[in-house]
Amino acid sequence: MLAYHLNEQTGIVELRPRGPLEAHDFASLGLMVDSYVEEHGHLRGVLLELEHVPEYDDWQALSAHLKFLRRHLPHIRRVALVTDNPWLEPLPDVLRLFTPLIVQRFPTDRRGDAFVWIAAAGAH
Repeated sequence: MLAYHLNEQTGIVELRPRGPLEAHDFASLGLMVDSYVEEHGHLRGVLLELEHVPEYDDWQALSAHLKFLRRHLPHIRRVALVTDNPWLEPLPDVLRLFTPLIVQRFPTDRRGDAFVWIAAAGAH
């Protein structure tokens, strides 16, 4: 399950996996993001809170995630990874190898700094 919230004033989407990710998580998230991007052109960014590496309910969920990324990455300016998990610390460097995203990791006690960093991406 993926909990998410779009702050329409800032153009920042907050994502929090709360169990195995399912295909319908990305379908509903995609509808929300599509609607916002249609009106504003892009998102300032995504604040992704991860306690551990997310699991997928099945292959359809993984496929839906990859399709979501392919469709929406061009409309995202920054991604803040908020985690204290040492296994996830290298994730921003890995993502930079495969995407043009600007990604930065923040410890959980600096979540507010992550939000400010994304907001600094400029007006939406």
